[in-house]
Amino acid sequence: MNSIKIIFISFLYFREDGMQNLEAFQTKADPYFKKYGIEILHQYQPVSKGQIGVNQNIIEQPDMIQIFTAESMANFQSYMADEAVKKLAEIRNAGLRKMNVSFGTEIQTTDIITASAKNALHGIALVNFKDSLGYNQLIEFNQKGQSSGLFSKYGIHAENFVKIMKSMPAIGELDYQQPELIVIFGVDDASKMKEYIADSNYQKIAPIRDHALSSYHFFMCK
Repeated sequence: MNSIKIIFISFLYFREDGMQNLEAFQTKADPYFKKYGIEILHQYQPVSKGQIGVNQNIIEQPDMIQIFTAESMANFQSYMADEAVKKLAEIRNAGLRKMNVSFGTEIQTTDIITASAKNALHGIALVNFKDSLGYNQLIEFNQKGQSSGLFSKYGIHAENFVKIMKSMPAIGELDYQQPELIVIFGVDDASKMKEYIADSNYQKIAPIRDHALSSYHFFMCK
């Protein structure tokens, strides 16, 4: 596991001027990011939240969702143990009232991964399944959506599937159930979503996914 690239999904809740604290930390910590193989891939601003199924998404909407990688778990542990990094992290932490982190490994699903448009909305979905077959049913839904042309018709893109190893509170308390999977997807044009959901092809294949879910809570982000 130490040699496998790890993906982190961090949910950040700012105090006043917290964004400036985060930017100051990232600027000062950049040499340590490079030293330990840490790369920030995306920083998303959530604009809404929702769910698939009857269980309401009661997770507090974060101010930012940050996606970053580490070359290995060993590298990340060395980064976290570095006394200089610990000191710099105080700058970031002073601007946060809460930070929750989930991390795991990327699942290779290249047949259904496509790139979103430059200004697409992005969804970050926390997924739990009813049983061990649930993941395969989720993938089957995406394969059918991709191969049928449904996704391309409405600008829907599966971007990442991250199998979660652990979720933990870095600051404050963890306010969500640890997901089995975090899915990152793109929506090129949000105005087409109602048509997408009403499409007969979507209605035909959606139960493949939906019947497998214990919970599916998501945030839509800029």
